[in-house]
Amino acid sequence: MIPLTLQIKNFLSYGPELQTVNFGPYPLICLSGKNGHGKSALLDAITWALWGQARKTLGMVKPDQGLLRLGQTHMMVIFDFELGGSTYRVRREFSVTYGKPTAQLEFGMLNKETQKLIPLTSKTIRNTQEIIEQTIHIDFESFTNSAFLRQGNANEFSKKSSKDRKEILASILGLGRYDLIRKRAMDKARTAAAQKQTMLALQEKLMGEIQKKASLALQLETITQQLTAICQIEQHLDIQAAKIEQSEKDNAQEQQDASLVLFKVQELVKKQHEDRCALQEKYSTWRTVHKKQLYVPDYSALQNQKRDIMAAIAIFQQKLQKQLEIKMKHVELTSQLHAHTQQLNQTHVLAVQKTNIDIERIRIELANISENKKRLEEQKISHEKEISQCRHALDSVPLIHTDIVEIELKKAESLFERRKEYYQIFRTRGSLIHSELQNSIQKQQLVHDKEDPSCPLCEQNLSALQRRFLQQKFTRTEHFLTHQQTRLLHVVKKLKDMLITQHEHIQQLHSTIQKSIAHKLQQAEIAKNSQKIELSLALIMQQLNMYEHKEQDLGKNLVLAQKQYELFDRKKIETISTDPRYQQLTASINTLEHELATIIYTKREHEDAQKRLQEIETLLSEYEHIQQESVHQEQRKKEVFYLCHTLRNLKAQITDLMQAQHKYNDLTEKITLLVAEKKALADARKKYMQEKELILQEKGSIHIQQENLKLIESEHAQNLDKIKEYDTAMIDYHAIAIATGKDGIQALLIEDAIPEIEQEANELLKKLTNNQAHIFIESLRDLKKGGTKETLDINISDATGIRPYELFSGGEAFRIDFALRIAISKLLARRAGTALQTLIIDEGFGSQDEEGLGLIMDALHIIQDDFSKVIIVSHLNAMKDQFPVHFVVEK
Repeated sequence: MIPLTLQIKNFLSYGPELQTVNFGPYPLICLSGKNGHGKSALLDAITWALWGQARKTLGMVKPDQGLLRLGQTHMMVIFDFELGGSTYRVRREFSVTYGKPTAQLEFGMLNKETQKLIPLTSKTIRNTQEIIEQTIHIDFESFTNSAFLRQGNANEFSKKSSKDRKEILASILGLGRYDLIRKRAMDKARTAAAQKQTMLALQEKLMGEIQKKASLALQLETITQQLTAICQIEQHLDIQAAKIEQSEKDNAQEQQDASLVLFKVQELVKKQHEDRCALQEKYSTWRTVHKKQLYVPDYSALQNQKRDIMAAIAIFQQKLQKQLEIKMKHVELTSQLHAHTQQLNQTHVLAVQKTNIDIERIRIELANISENKKRLEEQKISHEKEISQCRHALDSVPLIHTDIVEIELKKAESLFERRKEYYQIFRTRGSLIHSELQNSIQKQQLVHDKEDPSCPLCEQNLSALQRRFLQQKFTRTEHFLTHQQTRLLHVVKKLKDMLITQHEHIQQLHSTIQKSIAHKLQQAEIAKNSQKIELSLALIMQQLNMYEHKEQDLGKNLVLAQKQYELFDRKKIETISTDPRYQQLTASINTLEHELATIIYTKREHEDAQKRLQEIETLLSEYEHIQQESVHQEQRKKEVFYLCHTLRNLKAQITDLMQAQHKYNDLTEKITLLVAEKKALADARKKYMQEKELILQEKGSIHIQQENLKLIESEHAQNLDKIKEYDTAMIDYHAIAIATGKDGIQALLIEDAIPEIEQEANELLKKLTNNQAHIFIESLRDLKKGGTKETLDINISDATGIRPYELFSGGEAFRIDFALRIAISKLLARRAGTALQTLIIDEGFGSQDEEGLGLIMDALHIIQDDFSKVIIVSHLNAMKDQFPVHFVVEK
């Protein structure tokens, strides 16, 4: 990973303008500048862009908030770097919106020809971070313990425990891939074990099924015996069924013979019944005709009676015709009289109806007037109440003098604006004093810094007396500014309270004026409504007077109409009785009634004569019929004798057939018994068929189970082979997991890397200590109880002997740390699978004397060829002058 460009905004001491730093063309760079101007912030920006981590800030829920510039809500870092011949870009942002922190991360590769970004960003920040770390092959912990010597943390690798050192070295060597292999091997082993357990459980179940084989054979033998017994029973039932079938055939033949005899009997009985009926009919006809021949009436006497009756009926018809003519005239005259009377009445009725309509109209108008008067009276009372309410409302509306309130409002607003201006001035002045106070406190802290005894203003070295003088001066300035700030805060608070109170008073005055305007509008509205109501009341009084006059006139008209109605009733009778047409029609009707009374006609006698005529005509018709029937009497007599002889023969035949039918009387009982036997046989066969069906099903089920057992035995044998395969896989995967574990290949690789680290560190340490010191790294430690333990201890030998790292002084320890970190960085740069080609050293040279600084610079020039880029942070003049390229950092 070789830094190319860094763009930074609102990160730590860097402001809102986007700053760009170009590392690309320079292999060896020295970052110099005053303390607090942002040298280390550039390096923190690189680590924050790549891993989202930088210097920690205590007390912050989100460490990113501690990196955000004070007073800002958004920070951003864009970092371009080269890796394996390709250029990558990381863009990380952090913002706080309405107190809610949000972060963004983008990662991509730059196309060298088009300079367009090929995105590699995933859906989440966590996944994108994993892609970045997989690309650069190193995490933050390993980077800060190898290639990045942070300010004050040069001994970060040396001071860690042996276990942590070993883990960091493993990360640097890229041994994490073996952990992944080991994890996958363990997962495979666990999967194989789980599959084996599943297979064993299945085998146990299969063995339980296989053990059922013997019981199935016994069940099959028992079922076969039961099936044989049922087959024998079925053969016996088949024999019985054949016998019943033969009996059914015999009974059917007998039933057919009996049916034939019964049919013959029925035919003869039918013939006998028909002959009897014919005999009765012939005999009855002969007897009737013979009886009529004996009592036949006199034909000439009947003819004379018929002539006399017909003459009497003609007289009755003449009288009836005359009577009908008179009645027709009477009806016509009566109708004319009724029409004339009705005409006379119609004139009287029209006059009476007109009078009644006038009376009813007057009554309706009087009722309407009464209803309208009642409604107007109610409106009058309502309007009088409304007028009273309007007057009361006008009296109740308060009187407000708006002129006085407006004058008071103008004064209050003018005073409020003046106080508001003073409040803003004092606030601005307080902010300036607060800023000066913070600068004074910062300067005082710089004066108290023992490690940097330079002046915070001119950057010259200070003596103890000068430092005390500056401390006293800055303390007095701080007290003065604090006093001023306290007074201003008191004044501002008091002004704020006054402004709040006065603002409420102004709001009340505005409200009073608005109420006054509303009251005036209300008074005007009430007065307007009162005028409308009074005008409406005057109109109502006028209508009431008009209705009273109209009611008096209608009362007079009603009395006159009633008197005229009584007069029409008295004149009605006199008008009808004296009319000439009425008198003429009445006399004609009386004459017709007298003439009708002189005609004697009896309807009953007329009807009796008609009935006697019908009887005589019937007797004459019967006489003629008897004369015709007498010719056939002899033939009827012969037919009667023949039918009597035939009936005697039929009776003899029926008797013979009835005697032949007696032998078939027990046929029905035989058929009933045979049906019962057949039903019992069918029930028995059905029962045994059901039993046979069940047995066959059970037999088929056993055969299926036996076939399944063969498949199960085959599956059981196959599963045994699979279990052996799972055992082999478990052994293989366990062997892989042990080989790739911490004590396997990883331990061997670390053992292989330790001599290389020792050699590189000792080569550098010889130059830094003039061959006075030597590093020993122990990977095994002897235990008191015997045996060894994996470790990573650091021991150093010098002129006094071999001592642990912790017993060396600060300057000596820094040279040891420097040598170790450079050695680890060179190892990391050379190892395959990593791409570290950059070394970063942030300060840490203050513990060295002039000779030590010279030796360190010599070492840096020597190792420069091993790295593509070396970045050093220092403000020591002795160091700065020995670098070819300076990046001067200023606020």
